[in-house]
Amino acid sequence: MWTFDTLQTKESWSLTELPPQTTALIPDIDLHCLADEGGIDAGLALHLAYETFYEHPEPDTPAWILAAITANPGTWITRLCRAKHNLPETYQSVAYCGTCLCFANARKRRRAANLQNEVLPGFEQIGGAYQLHTPCSPRHLTWLRHLAYRLVRQGQVVKVRKKRMDLRQARGWDWMSCLYPTEKGVDPE
Repeated sequence: MWTFDTLQTKESWSLTELPPQTTALIPDIDLHCLADEGGIDAGLALHLAYETFYEHPEPDTPAWILAAITANPGTWITRLCRAKHNLPETYQSVAYCGTCLCFANARKRRRAANLQNEVLPGFEQIGGAYQLHTPCSPRHLTWLRHLAYRLVRQGQVVKVRKKRMDLRQARGWDWMSCLYPTEKGVDPE
C-alpha cells in the first residue's frame, strides 16, 4: 500500500510496484498509457495515491467491486479477491490463493486434513502441498462470490463463462466466470 515514506523517497514506480487495490480500479489500457517505458514518475504516483485515499471506494465494499468490474470488464472473482487483498497478479499469488480454505473444494480440504502438518518435497515455500491457509480477511472469496452473484441477480453485472489462460492446468487454460458491467456499449462477448 502507499506510505508517506515510499512516496517521498521513490522517484519512479514500475507498474508491478503499484498497489493492486489501486490498479484494479484503472482500466488496463489506461494504466499502460500512463506508464512511460514501463513505469510512472513520482508526481503521477502521488496523484494515484491521492485518488486511492480520497476518491476511490474502500476495498471491502460493493462499490469498490463495481468500480473494479467497470474499470476492467471481463475480470474474474479470484482476480478481484487478490486485488482486494493487495496481492499482485503473479504465479506465486495465484498458487497462494489456490491453497486458501475458501478456494479449495471438498476434495482438497479432505486431503489437507489427512496430511496434517507434513511438508511435501518441492512445496516448502508455500507450506506444503494442500496445506490450506485461512482467508486473508473476514470478507474473503466466499463473501466476494456471494456479492458478485447478488449483483448479477440485481442486473448490475453480467456473468459470462469464458476460457482464460491458467498455467496451473495441464491444458494451459480453464473456464472462469468473467464479470462485465451492464452498461450500454460494454460487450460481454
